[in-house]
Amino acid sequence: MELSDVVEVIGRGVGVVSVLGLSTIIWYDLPFLMLNNIASRFSRKLTSTKEIESYLENQKRRLSIKEPVAIQYTEREDAQAERDSNGTATVYVGQIKGIPTLTHAELRHELKHIAEDIDHVPTNRVLAWAKRFYIQEPRASLYSVFGAQSIKDF
Repeated sequence: MELSDVVEVIGRGVGVVSVLGLSTIIWYDLPFLMLNNIASRFSRKLTSTKEIESYLENQKRRLSIKEPVAIQYTEREDAQAERDSNGTATVYVGQIKGIPTLTHAELRHELKHIAEDIDHVPTNRVLAWAKRFYIQEPRASLYSVFGAQSIKDF
């Protein structure tokens, strides 16, 4: 086998992987992104700390989250759930001019991550990305839009 043959085979392989990657993004990720955007746009806004805390407690009960969950206000535009430096589950909430930008759907999405994903991250970066992309985000998206705990709820 000559060098040009090897280069051609590698080129075809790269092309196939590129097409598969693009089709995965279009056919798998895009519907969940659309669901999240639609849910966030039409979901009721949580505009006060009292309203956020009340809805947070309601959803914690629904998801059987026993641990405390902190709300931290930031200048980011989106919400994100993670553990802070003390190990406390925290939902980081964006705000504009002191008013939270959080919706019911976004809080449900982040609490689903706390309930099922926050402590189950593989150490391998590729596996962590794949698990987040193919399992955790779709599951949180379905919960945020439909309130479904699992696929059995459909």
